Amino acid sequence: MNRLIKLNTPGFSVQYPFFRMLRIGVLLGVMIVGVAGCNSEGSSPAESVDKATDRIEDKDAEEIIDTIEPPEEESNEGNEDEGTDKENSDSDDDQSNQDEESDESDEEEIDNNDEDDQDNQDLKAPDTYSLDAVPEADYLIRSDVNFRRGPSTDYQVIRALRTRTTVEVLGQYQDWYKVSEGNQLGFVHRNYVTTKSALNDQETVSKTVIDGVLIVNKGYGLPRDYAPGESHAARQQFEAMKKEASRLNYQIEAFSTYRSYQYQKELYNRYVNERGQQAADTFSARPGHSEHQTGLAFDIGWDGYYTDERMESTATGKWMANNSWKFGFILRYPKGKDHITGYKYEPWHFRYLGKDVAKKVYDSGVTMDEYFGVVAPDYS
Repeated sequence: MNRLIKLNTPGFSVQYPFFRMLRIGVLLGVMIVGVAGCNSEGSSPAESVDKATDRIEDKDAEEIIDTIEPPEEESNEGNEDEGTDKENSDSDDDQSNQDEESDESDEEEIDNNDEDDQDNQDLKAPDTYSLDAVPEADYLIRSDVNFRRGPSTDYQVIRALRTRTTVEVLGQYQDWYKVSEGNQLGFVHRNYVTTKSALNDQETVSKTVIDGVLIVNKGYGLPRDYAPGESHAARQQFEAMKKEASRLNYQIEAFSTYRSYQYQKELYNRYVNERGQQAADTFSARPGHSEHQTGLAFDIGWDGYYTDERMESTATGKWMANNSWKFGFILRYPKGKDHITGYKYEPWHFRYLGKDVAKKVYDSGVTMDEYFGVVAPDYS
């Protein structure tokens, strides 16, 4: 089975592995038939076998030739198929590359269009909006905000405007103000713009407490809605101090204690109208910066004096200056300390701190502002 038969014919060289076995089988059959039919043909058995063998060999060779293709042609056709496949593959790759390049080109075109639209949008922003009028006022920036080329967050940021920056508002488009600042025009959302007068009313939004003591001066204020009323503890200690003063034949009375934010605002504005703001700031607190709003400040009068510096020279005044701390009160604005407290000397203005803290401040010989490290003689 493993031996191969080589068949030599013109133009071909073929090895056929099963041929010998087939030929042997056929020859045996022919020999039998030839022997049987030799008498009818008038020939010997050997001659019949040779003739049959020749016919079979010729026929087998023809069949083998018909079923076998030349090696060279088979190889060529294989190469042609492989070449065709390669060409098809290359063609597919080329088409894929062309599609990708086309997609990239489309994306670049879209990006370019977006950039062109943004550029056009930025260029038209300052001048193509119909603006509504706004009230005349001194406007400033409420808190840090972006200054934009148009009335939307989609527009390019020119730069940032800082808190309290003064701006000129030229008009309003929807929720945006067109403003001028530093010779530049742009837009700012109206929520970030306020007036100076409104800011003065709203600027203080929190309170400061140090070691249990509520701090209020020109640098530290109170929320507008902070309204505790008069302190019960302060009132109790004042009554105790009043009783002790009366025992010593000193007559004192509290003529001004708690004031609301609104009351202080009206009082301060009245002084501003009468004497001007610069003068008013030396003796009257702006709303949100008055100790009276804490409910812990008591204006105390005696001997017919109420808001008069001469009251310090009276016997009652001297007693108050040296003994009020025993009841938890200190003289809040001492003489010669206006450069620290921000207010003129007020011998009638006392602040309740509680007995322990009041003694410490009194013994220190400094103002309450200095003791707590919150010196602020001017509004920030």
